[in-house]
Amino acid sequence: MRWNSPHELRSRKNQHFYISIIKTSAKKSLNANYVQTLF
Repeated sequence: MRWNSPHELRSRKNQHFYISIIKTSAKKSLNANYVQTLF
């Protein structure tokens, strides 16, 4: 079993943070195309 490095944990937290922002802004704009352009 491999331990996650601090960098991996930090990037995973940031990824979760950005995804939640994307979801929130997508809900506000109600625009699915906006989300698709980011992925």
